[in-house]
Amino acid sequence: MRRIPSELWFALFILGWSYYLRGLFLSMQFSEPPPPAIRVAAGIKVSSTGTTYEKLYDEASKLHYVLFKPPKFATQPGLVWPLLVFLHGAGEQGEDLDLLFSEGATGCPPAELAAGRANCVLKDHFVVLAPQTSQGWHYDVDKLGPLVDRLVADPSLGLSADHLYVTGVANGGFGAWALGATTLPGSKRHRFAAVAPVSSSKAIDIEHLGRVPVWAFHSANDVIVHVGVSDELVSALRRYRGENKTVRYTRYDLGPAPTGEPEYEGHASWKHAYDLPILFQWFLDQKRGPEVSSQSSPSWWL
Repeated sequence: MRRIPSELWFALFILGWSYYLRGLFLSMQFSEPPPPAIRVAAGIKVSSTGTTYEKLYDEASKLHYVLFKPPKFATQPGLVWPLLVFLHGAGEQGEDLDLLFSEGATGCPPAELAAGRANCVLKDHFVVLAPQTSQGWHYDVDKLGPLVDRLVADPSLGLSADHLYVTGVANGGFGAWALGATTLPGSKRHRFAAVAPVSSSKAIDIEHLGRVPVWAFHSANDVIVHVGVSDELVSALRRYRGENKTVRYTRYDLGPAPTGEPEYEGHASWKHAYDLPILFQWFLDQKRGPEVSSQSSPSWWL
């Protein structure tokens, strides 16, 4: 058996080290730096996916609310953010904000964001406002417009006044219709760029919505709120506008029950609706116009 000359061993050693040093140099030049640590103040919580959220109180409206901020909010100051307002249903009504994270609220944006389960479009691209009512949105919905206006005026939040959206479930679905129809003080200009009511529990005067884009959701097997409420609202809105482009309606044949409440079959349409990244992309495609909300042309309508 022939021995490998020492000169060859030395050459192989030098070659190996050269490849190692070259790889080390390239990794230092082109690898991304680690993300900066998120530093938060006392009382602010961080989900497993980096969403920060805080329980707050608005003295003017006497409403408690949770404000969620996307992971990049703390690390990239100066960005402008859309605001999504979420209105809960009767099951989360009260004076305890933890109800927004309860088992029955599974699938709703607050519960999903706090648990680190929210889809990436919702998680990464929206500041989310989740207020709480203790007596129902038919009593408190009028307080929400001024609350939103105060948040938009806060420069530390960097909110875009032309990218405000509202959604809600059941009683909060009614609240979403009603809040979406509001206009700015002393103006005919609508406050919100788009509305997405889910399993809405009550009708409104659809004329007040003008041409604000709507995407409604309901399940035909909903045993709590009959699907006919949404059927009639959507049909009336389409007749009023004379077109379908600004009115979308997803009507599920079979919707799930809320988690932990199997007797409420079909009521949790929100589990399907809020699991759709395309819903939140649709929100982002809407921009408020100068007088009434206008619709852009999302790619899936071309």
